[in-house]
Amino acid sequence: MTKFKKFISIIALAVFSLTFLVGCGLFVLNEDRYRDQDAIKVGNEQVKLGEVIDYFNSNGTAFLQQGYTMQQVWDGLFPVFIQQKVMLNEYKTTFDGSKNTSDRATQIGGNAEYLDDETLEYIQKSVFLSFYSSLDSLTMNELKSDFTFEDKVANDDYPEMIEHENGYTPADADRQLDIEALDEKLAEYLPGQDYKTVKYVFAETDEKVAEIVADLNERLVKEDGKETEVTIADYIKAQNKAVSTITKNIKNNKKVDVETYLKDTLKAQVDDQIANDYLAKEVYSEDIQGKITQQVFEDRLAEKIAQETEVYSKNPAAFTSFITGLGSDDFVYYVPEQYKDEYYYVRSILLPFSDEQTALLKAARTRLGSTSAEYKAYRNSFVADLEVKDSEGNVTSYADFKASLGTSVSEKQFIELTYKYNTDPGMQNPVHSYVVSKNPTDLSYGGTSFVREFVDEARAMIAEYENGVDQMHFAVTDYGVHLIMVDGKVVADEIKWSEAKNYGIEGGSASWRFYQEIYTELKDLFADKQVAALYNSYKQSGKIVIDADAISSYTDTLGIEYKD
Repeated sequence: MTKFKKFISIIALAVFSLTFLVGCGLFVLNEDRYRDQDAIKVGNEQVKLGEVIDYFNSNGTAFLQQGYTMQQVWDGLFPVFIQQKVMLNEYKTTFDGSKNTSDRATQIGGNAEYLDDETLEYIQKSVFLSFYSSLDSLTMNELKSDFTFEDKVANDDYPEMIEHENGYTPADADRQLDIEALDEKLAEYLPGQDYKTVKYVFAETDEKVAEIVADLNERLVKEDGKETEVTIADYIKAQNKAVSTITKNIKNNKKVDVETYLKDTLKAQVDDQIANDYLAKEVYSEDIQGKITQQVFEDRLAEKIAQETEVYSKNPAAFTSFITGLGSDDFVYYVPEQYKDEYYYVRSILLPFSDEQTALLKAARTRLGSTSAEYKAYRNSFVADLEVKDSEGNVTSYADFKASLGTSVSEKQFIELTYKYNTDPGMQNPVHSYVVSKNPTDLSYGGTSFVREFVDEARAMIAEYENGVDQMHFAVTDYGVHLIMVDGKVVADEIKWSEAKNYGIEGGSASWRFYQEIYTELKDLFADKQVAALYNSYKQSGKIVIDADAISSYTDTLGIEYKD
């Protein structure tokens, strides 16, 4: 069955469902006499109060942290919970396919028989990955009580460039379940996962724990000349404490053991997916893409251009904040006259220093100061010994690598080099290249994420580019050597109906992404309309029965009011 890309939100739901495990939970009623009450009946679905409590406790925390009141969160989430049950019931009562009798479906139980094995595998792995991620957070918190670490910024991944043939549509993107990506993340944990029991704590002889500890020690901030480092025993001890903490929290909040909690979580996620599948069936029976005509596309574009033109004409300075913080969901519809020659896109390939070089530089920064001329000279001396590794693990010297490039390459060649050598995550399948102001009085250096050496070299390159010299430059920073290239002046995005179904490469063309934005908006509006109609139908026909006393027994503990 076709699945919404909204299915991917199941990971977010699973993460939210674990927030209470790390000390962020809401007040809950744990006594069995409360949790086992029949609270709601939706069609044939009987819902216990404990399920309502778990849903609100799982999903409410994130909204409370955003500043919403408890009453606002309840008023927003409770109807959504009922709507999910309505769609679950409707899906099951109208189901006309063959039920899944596989071992996986039997193992999960509940309503797993209504989903195929691929979907169930995705749910299982998503839930366990979220659980292990929560354990990782607790493990690091334990370690940070004794050690201080720098943020992890290195990225040794070499992802393949995203590319789709002409005709690839947002509806095609909706239909993807990336189990391979989950497997890559789960490979960081113990092998032989059965997704029944928690296998998290390493043995001292496991190779992975040695790699983790080595990475932690590279980021370790040593205080007052102390040479103490994190040991494998330290890490395993922290893991065991994390497991103990999460086990106690589950016991206190859920009155069950870890395995039962995870099994219950899997069942809840299965129900959520069934509701999503019902909605997907309704949405895909409607030709959403057929509603996006050239007129709709071009009218929406004209509206966006007019809006930004008005905003930036009244307040041109607002454009500087927007363009230096350009995100993957943003479009450049309009560039104010005074900024038409100031900003440039810059592509970057990071050739990182080795772990050993990085450790020596960290010590030198402490000894010499990161801005001293002596430190910078010391850092720059490392370039001669830099080894350049490609995506297949082949290594060459920096001198030979640089000599092989010459002074200039085409944009196509630079992109090919990016996916062979780059370790900068900001330049892996980007929607936009980095934005740099050529103005030397811009003390922000093009944005808070850029270091001075990078921007200074980029500005020198831009100055040459404006004088007709289009060649690469090399910038040395604490991270390594950045191979950089001008990717053109920042101008309004070229968005055309004729290119709306041409994805292109990397983060996608502006025309395809604009089409996708319209598609997503129309799809969501239609979905909301369908859900509201079904919900009202159930309510008017008496298929939703809520025990107000049972629900109020919970909301009273939250200090809020249940409104029928």
